[in-house]
Amino acid sequence: MSLTVSHNMMAARNARILNSHYRKLGDSLRHLSSGLRVERAADDAAGLAIRELMRSDIATLNQGIRNANDAISLIQTADGALAVIDEKLIRMKELAEQAATGTYDSTQREIISREFQTMGAEIDRIAFSTDFNGIKLLDGSRAFPHDGTGLDSWGRLKIHFGTGNDSAEDYYYISMGDASLRGLGLAVGNGRWWDTAVIDYENKKLIYDVSSAVAGLDDGSPMGAAGLNGIDLYTLPIGLNNIKITSGATANGAHKPHVNLFTNTGQQLTGVNPDLDRGTTATPGNMWWNGLSGQAIVDSGIKNGIFSPGAVYDGSSIIGDQAGQSINAGGATITTVTEQNEIKSGAGNDEVITIDTVTNDLVFLIGGHSAGSVVCNHYKMRIEADFDDRFIKNLMGGDTGGAIPINTQQLAQQALPRIDKAIVRKDNVRAHLGAMQNRLENTVTNLEIQAENMQASESRISDTDVAGEMTNFTRNQVLTHTATAMLAQANSLPDLLAGLLNK
Repeated sequence: MSLTVSHNMMAARNARILNSHYRKLGDSLRHLSSGLRVERAADDAAGLAIRELMRSDIATLNQGIRNANDAISLIQTADGALAVIDEKLIRMKELAEQAATGTYDSTQREIISREFQTMGAEIDRIAFSTDFNGIKLLDGSRAFPHDGTGLDSWGRLKIHFGTGNDSAEDYYYISMGDASLRGLGLAVGNGRWWDTAVIDYENKKLIYDVSSAVAGLDDGSPMGAAGLNGIDLYTLPIGLNNIKITSGATANGAHKPHVNLFTNTGQQLTGVNPDLDRGTTATPGNMWWNGLSGQAIVDSGIKNGIFSPGAVYDGSSIIGDQAGQSINAGGATITTVTEQNEIKSGAGNDEVITIDTVTNDLVFLIGGHSAGSVVCNHYKMRIEADFDDRFIKNLMGGDTGGAIPINTQQLAQQALPRIDKAIVRKDNVRAHLGAMQNRLENTVTNLEIQAENMQASESRISDTDVAGEMTNFTRNQVLTHTATAMLAQANSLPDLLAGLLNK
C-alpha cells in the first residue's frame, strides 16, 4: 500500500470496521435492554410475521379462557336458582299429596292450596328474575335457537373461546329450559292457547291439542278461548307460519265444528256467513243456529280482547263455498280450505285449514251448535305451526296465571303426576347445565395448555437469548475497543510522511 497525502486508506478501512462493530454493539444493547430478539422487522422479517400471528392467537385464547370461566359462573348462577326451585317443587308435591287425602275438609284444603300457590308464585319469581349480567336465564328465553344476528336478548348462549369461528373448534351453545310454571307444565295459563302448547324450541315448531272441549262453555280452562253462545274464539298471532288447523266432532250427535277465520279488524276470510237469516243442516246460518250475526260476534270478541277495538264485521271476502280455495288478503295467505261448508253429524269428519303465514293477528272461531246443546258442541282440534322470532316475543310475554289448583281432592290427585313431570323437566335442565359446566371446565384446561405452549413457541421466536446475546455484546465491545485503538494508530500514519518531508 502506497504512502499518500490525499487519502489515509488504512484509517478509512478501520473506521468502516469500527462502525460495523459499533452497530453490532448497539444491536446487542437493544436486544438486551428490550429482551426481544425480534424487536423490529429488520431483525427477522419472517419471524416477526409468525410472531404477531401467534401473539394474536395467544391473546384470543386467553380471552376465550375468560369467556369460558364467565360461562361457568353463569351456569352456576342458574343451577343455584334451580336448586331452590327444586325445593319448592318438592314442597308442592308434599302439599298436593296432603290435599289429595280425604281427612281434610274444604276449608283446610283451601289453606293447603294457598301455600301451594305461594310456592308456585315463588318459582315464577325465581325463573323470571334470575339473570347474569342482565341476561335472563330461566324464563324460557334461552331455550330458543339464536344466531346472534339480532339485538334481542334471547336465544341459546353461544360461548366463544377459540381463535376462529369453526363450530367444531371455537364455540358451542348452551341452552336453558323454561323453569317457570309455564315451562314446568304447572301453569293455569294467561288466556293464550299457546301457553299450553307443546313447543319444540330447537326446530321452532308447536303442536296444540284440544281433545274434547265444549264450545262456549266457560270452564276456566287454559286454552285461551272465549266462550260465546256455543263458539270459542282463538287468536293466531303474528309469527306463526305453515299453520294447519284440524277440527272434528268427538261425540255422537255433535255437528262437525267449523273453523271461521277473521282478521282482527272484523273481515271474514273463511267459513259460513253468520249473517244468514236462518240455517239448516244443509245451509247453516246465524253461526250454527245460535242467533249470532257477524257484527255480534265481533262485538262480543271486543269484550275478550280478541278483535281490535272498534272492529266492524266485514264478510265480503268469504271463502267457504267449496273446498280447496285460497286467498292472500287480510294479514294471511290461506292455501287450503277442506270441507269448509259441510256439516256432518257424529264423531270424526275432520275439517282442515292450512295457512302459509300470518302477517297480522287473526281470529278464528270454532263451535258447533248452541250454548244450550252441550252434546252438539263437543269438538277436538289440533293446531300445528312453525314460528319465527316475532312469535317468540308473544310466547315470552305475559305472566303464567299462577299454579294449577289443588283445592279439591280430585284436583290434588291430578296434580301429583304433573308435579312429577315438572321435577323431571327441571332435572333435565339441571343435568344439561351440569354436563355443560364439566365440558367448560375441560375446555378451560385445554385452552390453558394450548395458550401456554403457544406462548413458549412465540418466546423462542421473539425473546432474546440473554446468555448468547451477552457473549455477542462482549465480543462486539472488545472488537469496538480494538478497532478504536487501531483507528488511532492509522490516523497517526501520515506523521511518517511529515517526517520524510522534514529531512
